[in-house]
Amino acid sequence: MKLLAYKKADFSSPIITVHEALRLRRQYPEEWEGKHFYDLIKLRPMVPVDRGAKSSSFAYLGGSGDGHGKGSKGIAHELVQEYVCKLWTWRIRVFGKEFLLKIDETSDEWSIHDDRSGLNYSVDCQLHLSPDSDLYYETSGVIGIEVTDTHKTGPRKKKALTGAGLVILELQMIPDWHVANDVKITSEELKLLRARIFGFLNKGTRLGCLCKPAHVRI
Repeated sequence: MKLLAYKKADFSSPIITVHEALRLRRQYPEEWEGKHFYDLIKLRPMVPVDRGAKSSSFAYLGGSGDGHGKGSKGIAHELVQEYVCKLWTWRIRVFGKEFLLKIDETSDEWSIHDDRSGLNYSVDCQLHLSPDSDLYYETSGVIGIEVTDTHKTGPRKKKALTGAGLVILELQMIPDWHVANDVKITSEELKLLRARIFGFLNKGTRLGCLCKPAHVRI
């Protein structure tokens, strides 16, 4: 659930909780009724929705993005996913070797359908490589990136991705990035976390291999 938002469409704006936003709307409806707030990752507009003390959350406006339910991705996970999808070049290390990925196009929440189970699985990022990129021919130009925080990829999902013949690399997040209590993070702390993630990805990143076809040699 989205419990936090920026008050303004600015990464330096103060962060407000959904409960504070709802309180302001109740006490000062002339000023706060219909007011938009902005998500912490992409500054997409949201509104607070009152579902009771334990279930209230911010919700995206129609067409501006999708939310997550309980047990959803944390702030750091979403930031890593966002920054990976912004990269044009990325120096990685996998299987003890270094590669320079040159990226033509990216997308997040890559949906993979498993014909055997009929279920859909989501991979955090999809990278379309340039023809002159390392690993272009080995991967047919497409690599998936799964960001791993505290929860490992489940065996059913891993089996489905393997069965689909995909190359999926895994980025293990740094434990210190984890925001233990989302409702206490400030805009300055979030700014520092963004800088740490950006620096980590830009200096070269060690990845694991979640799955790949047997014939792919890396």
